[in-house]
Amino acid sequence: MTNKKPKDENGNAEEEAETTITPTTAKQHLAKSNLNLEEEIKQTVTEQLSYAYDNLDAATQTNDNKPWELFFEDRKGVVPMALYRQKFHESSSSPDSSSSKPNIICDPIRAVATVPGVTAHELCAYFFSPDHRSTWESHILFVKVLETVNSNTLVLHQAYESPVWTVSEREALFWSAFRQADQRQVKSIEGVLKELKDDDPFLSSSSSKLHDVWMVVNKSTSRDEEISSVSGKRIRLDIVVSLIAETYIVDKDKDKDKNKSSSGKINRDQLRTRFHYNAQSNPGGWIPLPIIRTVYKKEFPKMMRRFTETTAAYYRHKEVSFGGDGGDGGGDN
Repeated sequence: MTNKKPKDENGNAEEEAETTITPTTAKQHLAKSNLNLEEEIKQTVTEQLSYAYDNLDAATQTNDNKPWELFFEDRKGVVPMALYRQKFHESSSSPDSSSSKPNIICDPIRAVATVPGVTAHELCAYFFSPDHRSTWESHILFVKVLETVNSNTLVLHQAYESPVWTVSEREALFWSAFRQADQRQVKSIEGVLKELKDDDPFLSSSSSKLHDVWMVVNKSTSRDEEISSVSGKRIRLDIVVSLIAETYIVDKDKDKDKNKSSSGKINRDQLRTRFHYNAQSNPGGWIPLPIIRTVYKKEFPKMMRRFTETTAAYYRHKEVSFGGDGGDGGGDN
């Protein structure tokens, strides 16, 4: 009787996996685009800004004919948070090369939360910085900066350990863009922002005013496409992820002078930042949807909680930063 070799998630024998996963097969999971990088970034940022504020009423609204479903909620914590998903169906998985969305084979997920004591710029700067990534993404093996396009645009190579022992490690090759929404972009969403503010108990119960909107968008890229995984066994992810954040300044007292510190600056206890996190992905290979859903229902709330807690702690004793004008993220503080 011969011993059968263990098989990986693709159904191949483990020894064969090292030779079958090549840069060529990894590249098929990357988003394809004929646009140059800056044009692609502008297009994707515009799409994600619209997508983030589209159909946020999970109980009644739909996006692409699939309803948003609330799967986690914490309205009483320090950071009020609601997490949603869109149930994926096999029939909706056909690729669309004209869209910046990846060929989705798992549920798109969304988080909406309000963080006290930080600005939108600070929240996005922390999310954007490779140096902070491991403080809130617990399954990261490494993150490498392959190219610094400018101070607010990076090309990154990131590897992840698998939360399930039977599933191969993953990696992602993506650009990351840190931007401030301009007046035209803010005006295009100001109606829905007012509705959301009125529905947010953290904001509607106080006199608060929108100050600015910042965002970070990450998208798989074919730049440096010849890069190969170190072990030869990692499978390439295809992703579009966005974090869009709004700073609100709360007037706690009718006498506005009392809201400022002795130096005349805004106090952190006046700051509220609401963010919208959206993730659409193709994990590559083959993983049963029940396994994917079990993992993200457990891990996604923990990741969002770690992100908000570590960001608030990092900036707690720092001077408040609203960032600059003109759309340059300017990196971390």
